[in-house]
Amino acid sequence: MRAGIIGVGQIKSEECKKDVFSDQSTLIAKAALADAAIEIGDIDNVVLGEYDLVTGRTAAHMYTIMGAGGFLKDELRINDDGLFALAQAYAGIMSGSFEKTLVLSTGISSEGPQELITNMRLDPFFHRHLGLHEKMATAMQALQYREKYQVSEELSAKIAVKNRNNAKVNPYAHLDQGLSIDEALEADFDCWPLRITERAPWSDGGCALILASEAYARRVCQNPIWISGLGWSNETYYMGDKDLTQLTSVKYAAQRAYKMAGIKNSATEIDIAELFDLTTYHEMMTCEALGFCEKGKGKYLADEGFTEIGGQLPVNPSGGVLSSNPMSASGLTRLVECVLQLQGRASDHQVPDAATGLAQSISGYGAQRACTVIVRR
Repeated sequence: MRAGIIGVGQIKSEECKKDVFSDQSTLIAKAALADAAIEIGDIDNVVLGEYDLVTGRTAAHMYTIMGAGGFLKDELRINDDGLFALAQAYAGIMSGSFEKTLVLSTGISSEGPQELITNMRLDPFFHRHLGLHEKMATAMQALQYREKYQVSEELSAKIAVKNRNNAKVNPYAHLDQGLSIDEALEADFDCWPLRITERAPWSDGGCALILASEAYARRVCQNPIWISGLGWSNETYYMGDKDLTQLTSVKYAAQRAYKMAGIKNSATEIDIAELFDLTTYHEMMTCEALGFCEKGKGKYLADEGFTEIGGQLPVNPSGGVLSSNPMSASGLTRLVECVLQLQGRASDHQVPDAATGLAQSISGYGAQRACTVIVRR
């Protein structure tokens, strides 16, 4: 038995969308249902992925579940990135509890003091009073990696240029104006050593997908995309207790997904990868953790063209999180983009003949949690 994705939907990531949560979730759910050519009444249950703290509402799913079509249905909310919600939905399908599941995630993060909001995600006893927030935490991680492996500004800038130029032809991308190498190297610092072009923006947007049992997927869909590998992992909560230059949770989540999918050499068996590139340095570290290259060699992949759309293993042909970051929906968006690629529907950022895709997400400070999904057509 397998589980297949039979429909996807997303809305364009922007800054300061004016739609309320329920409006966004309705638009996203309708898009996914229309893509699958089914009605909301055909859905057995709804699984949401969203952060209360980021959205600024307690039990935020009370605003979104109705718009997502969850009225009088079994519904579950995962207070994390949407890719973790997909893992929960997959378990429900494979256990036989459900036949058709709507997985939906929205992110409204461009308004409000994000430094204060992300500081509140930390424990109140050891970390919060230090004034630490996401920008500072990712900058600390980037600095450690840069110093350990002697990453030049030019090598980091080339990743930003690659992803932002990929986003130019993605109709759903937030930062879709492109970027030159000079613009990347001359951009203002956001939180040293990261320039504003080297880190993900705050975006508003969202996406959804329809996950179904193998029997139902074969009956209603001509080209379902099958989940062939899935893994997730957690590591220590405290940033000071781990090597910030190694994404351990990403490594172990990927190893579990590879084992399930029967992948022996990820660098040659995967055709397209959508990674959670919070910063350019996170793309380098993630490529290493996923086994695309040796430790410390991730800095060369974009420079050598390995991760370009026409390269050996295209990474983030959609533009990645560096171009669109609707927090809590960013990881699920990676999977939606993989589905479009494998179905040959990725518009002008299509990777030719893509048959196997990898979607990956991280969550928590210092990549405390990670989830990896392998899909095949």
